[in-house]
Amino acid sequence: MKAKATIHGLGWATALSLAFLAQACAGTPAAPPRSAAEQARSAGPTSSDPEIVGDWLLAELISPKADAKRAIEARKRLDALGGKGLHASLARALDDDAHGHPTRAATEWVDVVRSSRESNDPVASIAAWYAAERLLALRDSTTGVWDAARPLVESVIASPGNIGWRARADLVEWWSAESYAAASKGVLEQAAALHGCQSKIRIAGPFGHGMESDAERSFQPERPGAWPLYFEPDPRRPKVLPHVHKVDRQQCDVYSSEAWPAGVYYGETFINLEHPTEVLLAVQGARRLLVDDVTVLERSPRKWGTWPKFGVHLRLEKGRHRIVARLESPKASVRLLRPDGTPMPQVSSDDPGPSYITRPPVVVGDPNVIDRFVRAGDVVRPADHLTTFLASFLSQVEGQFDLASVLLEPLASSVQDAGPLALTLQGMLVQYDPIFPSSDGRDLARELYSKVAARDPEIWQARTWLATDGADKKGLPAVAKELRALYDHFPEVPDIAAGLSDAYDQLGWQAEQSMLVQETSKRFPRRARILRALVDVLEGQGKVSEADQVVARLQALDPDSDIQLDRALRRKDFKAAIAELKRLAARRPDRKDLAAQLETLLSRAGQQRESFAQLEKALAKNPRDATSRLALADAKLARGDQSALRKALADAIQNGAPSADLANAIELLEGRTELEPYRLDARKMIGEFVKAGGEMEGNAVRVLDYSVLWLHPDGSSRMLEHEIVRVQTEESIRKMAEQNVPEGLVLRLRVIKKDGRILEPEFVAGKPTVTMPHLEVGDYIETESIISKPGDGMGGMTYRGPHWFFREQDIGYWRSEFIVISPKDRPLTIEPHGNVPEPVVTEDGMLITRRWTVDKSPAAVIEPGTVPIQELLPSVRVGWGLTLERELRNMVDALADRSVRDPRLKRIAERIVQGAPPGAVEERAKRIYHWVLSNVEKGNERDGRRIVVGKSGEPVLGFLYIARILGIPAEIVAVKDRLTEPPIGPMTESESFNDFVIRVQTEKGELFLTVLDKFAPFGYLPAELRGQPGFRLIEGTPKVVTSTVGSFDGIVYEGTATMRDDGAAEIDLLERFVGKYGIAVRRSLETLPKAQLHDAVESKLLASDLPGASLLSMEVQDQDDLDKPLTIHMKAVMADFARRQAGGLALAPPFRVRVARMASLAERKTPMIIPDASHMEVRIRIKLPPRGTLLTQPSPAEVRDDDRVVTVRDRVEGKDLVLDRVFDLPAGRISVAKYPAFQSFARSADEATQREIRIGIQ
Repeated sequence: MKAKATIHGLGWATALSLAFLAQACAGTPAAPPRSAAEQARSAGPTSSDPEIVGDWLLAELISPKADAKRAIEARKRLDALGGKGLHASLARALDDDAHGHPTRAATEWVDVVRSSRESNDPVASIAAWYAAERLLALRDSTTGVWDAARPLVESVIASPGNIGWRARADLVEWWSAESYAAASKGVLEQAAALHGCQSKIRIAGPFGHGMESDAERSFQPERPGAWPLYFEPDPRRPKVLPHVHKVDRQQCDVYSSEAWPAGVYYGETFINLEHPTEVLLAVQGARRLLVDDVTVLERSPRKWGTWPKFGVHLRLEKGRHRIVARLESPKASVRLLRPDGTPMPQVSSDDPGPSYITRPPVVVGDPNVIDRFVRAGDVVRPADHLTTFLASFLSQVEGQFDLASVLLEPLASSVQDAGPLALTLQGMLVQYDPIFPSSDGRDLARELYSKVAARDPEIWQARTWLATDGADKKGLPAVAKELRALYDHFPEVPDIAAGLSDAYDQLGWQAEQSMLVQETSKRFPRRARILRALVDVLEGQGKVSEADQVVARLQALDPDSDIQLDRALRRKDFKAAIAELKRLAARRPDRKDLAAQLETLLSRAGQQRESFAQLEKALAKNPRDATSRLALADAKLARGDQSALRKALADAIQNGAPSADLANAIELLEGRTELEPYRLDARKMIGEFVKAGGEMEGNAVRVLDYSVLWLHPDGSSRMLEHEIVRVQTEESIRKMAEQNVPEGLVLRLRVIKKDGRILEPEFVAGKPTVTMPHLEVGDYIETESIISKPGDGMGGMTYRGPHWFFREQDIGYWRSEFIVISPKDRPLTIEPHGNVPEPVVTEDGMLITRRWTVDKSPAAVIEPGTVPIQELLPSVRVGWGLTLERELRNMVDALADRSVRDPRLKRIAERIVQGAPPGAVEERAKRIYHWVLSNVEKGNERDGRRIVVGKSGEPVLGFLYIARILGIPAEIVAVKDRLTEPPIGPMTESESFNDFVIRVQTEKGELFLTVLDKFAPFGYLPAELRGQPGFRLIEGTPKVVTSTVGSFDGIVYEGTATMRDDGAAEIDLLERFVGKYGIAVRRSLETLPKAQLHDAVESKLLASDLPGASLLSMEVQDQDDLDKPLTIHMKAVMADFARRQAGGLALAPPFRVRVARMASLAERKTPMIIPDASHMEVRIRIKLPPRGTLLTQPSPAEVRDDDRVVTVRDRVEGKDLVLDRVFDLPAGRISVAKYPAFQSFARSADEATQREIRIGIQ
């Protein structure tokens, strides 16, 4: 087997080429822009301009060919010169931030903001945004920075200059966090106003049918005109009614106060402008943004590089404008800003009544900093290294690690030359870059950080990561030792302290942890994680009042902290815990878990009235919340409402909520289930069996096989299963002594002895089976259970019931009974199979009961070569709403193309098809196919990017990803297997198209193929899928028929046999293996040692075709060319090629197929199946012995039966006899009615091909 090229063994250079393709997959890349860095290195050492020296330092930090020693020299010179210009401040800040001096870095980041404000440098806005992000990140690592920076920050917020709107937004966040911590009044409202948040927003939804593919579709709210209060539901989800929601507001966010079912949501607001205005509009979480019914912004996580496209710069005329946003959830914030990022006043309205302007807005420009570097699914390279570095960092801030990696390529593609900060950033990116499997990403990070640590040991991030990496191998004590050394070396970095504290905690070193926490809390008094640990330490020491002071500090720094809740629960102070939960819920209305916790606390605290109100409110918000419904019913029951649980059960079913817990609660309370009236007495059933004779043939007999299925309108069900088996032989004891524990609620699992005693097995935790005690011949094994199944989640649109069999192969049934109780308003689809009696039907109100009973069914006798046994046994299935059309729609949704077209993967794809022009689609598809089979090992990965880069996963998805990224029209087709049983109803029809192939539209027409086996030729379809109907899994599901052309599955024999007078022969034979036979032989050859090849060919292949022949030599041809048949060229001698007899020789035709063996039964009572196609061609030239004369003249013949054909074209050419025969026996079914015709075909085929050939010898 070809070894997988893993990242682990190839080293960083090769691994990086897979990801970035700087050389291997993109040809010769453009040279990175080095001139600015080289000029800075040249000018910096002698320059007295702080900006030029700052550029020198930046070059030694981020640019290729950086040098740590030169960076130290540049920093010394920069500090000596002073200066707070943009580049000088940026260089100092990056240097201090990376080398463990956060307080100095934060002050310098403030300088970057100050400089950017007035700077006309193109990098100003991106540098300011980077600085603001770092200031937010360093907020809890520093002290005193905010007090010094506050006047500047407030001034910049009011007049941002050139910092850009994203940097200003981050500064508002910093201001609001610090102001809240200082207990300033009205901070949240002021922050919302500073962000330009508009408060009047309507929300509607959910639209679609609850699938992931809905997010890429458009729905009614995007159309012009006013929204109705209620919209038409999706036909596949008729009980989910899209509507305009009630909303609540929290700071900038407006969110639905109702339930949040899955689907697409929309936000709508109107703004009134008193004069023509340029605005910057940003809607959080919007996938599509429409202004006055015109799309002005569209983005998707699946469209590479588009997600950072957050805001849009518009020119709007005077008047009223409509804004509509397609959202991922019923939550939105609409920010309306001036072009410089300062807020517009509150001009929104949620009144849909007045008319709005319908002329399209003017898109002035793109205000998104990152978006300027992305075009048409690839990057536009920044002009300089500094912009490249900053843009890469900010891309990962936006969650776009793949975009960040691609942007960073010019700085990090050569690890040997890359600057230390570029490598450090890359080390972080590869861990989250979606093209890398997680283990490979971590391995890459380890190698990168090792390079950084060797090149510049003072970069704390690399050394800290390496210290904590591989803790399971080197042990926690070793990790703690390394972290302690780093903590002492980098005393200003709180992340190291926090990691060391965690290590002490895991080791149980309480004394060390306590000392560390108290020390670091003084060093980092604003670090929430450290303060929380300090609270635990102080409480453990009994210093409660000091702990209270720390908690107050912590909550000022982090208002969302749940430290008070945690403390109250530990004290069981439910009143305080409830108050804290209410406070958190008010701050975070999107946290649905807080409401559930509050319900629990209210109940535990005994606050019944408040508990009821809270539970009812929670249930109103989410009618499908099973936990809230059960809690409310339980509370009402405790108050004396005896019908509470049953009312709740009915309400749950009506709302499509899970009802199993409620049903179990009712049964627990009442001591009986709804299925109780249908339970049977085992002893009574055994008594009836004994009275009737007490015997049936076989090792065992199923005395009772009984089930009651109760269906609810929401598609949920409960099924009672009851089985009693009589053990009749010692063999059955060995087979049945170990029983699987039944699924669901076990009611009975026991042995009923012959004398009536009951023995129950012992259940062992973790053991999936139980041992039936003291089992003897004549005993009975009884199992009884109830299985609950949830509904379809769509109000009972569909239900697929179990397949109930009334008979089986190895055991007789004395009584088999199946009862179905279903709602009258859900018409059942019933699909009986075999000899099943009609059910007894009774009606009771809104319920219909159907009862099928079959008595005394002997064990089924199965004929050889028959269809799958499930098709022969009498059975019945029930369901509703299941159709082929619905199943195909579900397949389209589930298999929709949601892959991301990463430009790095496109480079790999282009390399794979290099040399094949775009118009040669078939050739390009062939190259992709062979690359995938040669490189991708079968695995669980399903993301095309990681399959291609990691070379492991589902091969067919790897093929589809590469084909689609190259624009090759490839799609999945659901195909019906030739051997599939003809459908007997809509349920079986919906399951009949259960095989999948790939369809590629080429310049020569459509091409079908599978990507399953690494040895299959391109364009191969298994015989049972050729010429079969299918559906293309795209919108509309067009019908298609798979191709019948291409390779067959079979063997071709070609060669010469030179006979001697004594019947011996020298044989020169070419044996070609085509289709699945070639696949099988190639697979065997791959694992076969070369030293054993000769013996294997002689004993396995030659011996089966020519028994007694001796192999002289052999050669395997075209083993590696999968698109050609595999050929084995053999030379052999055979002593008894022909049998000697009086007057000459008798030759039994070689390479025979005995078709009659397939029709060995005189008659059949069940259909016959030919599971595998068989095709054999024989073209052998037999050179008669020197003194031989052909006495039996060839008799050409052709025998047919449907699509089965045997052709004989034997002939004499000169003195040679040419055997020319074709056996074509495709896979398929033969019905009982057609079996006699097949018998006749088989006999005729053998008569035409098995006749001996007589050769006279003079």
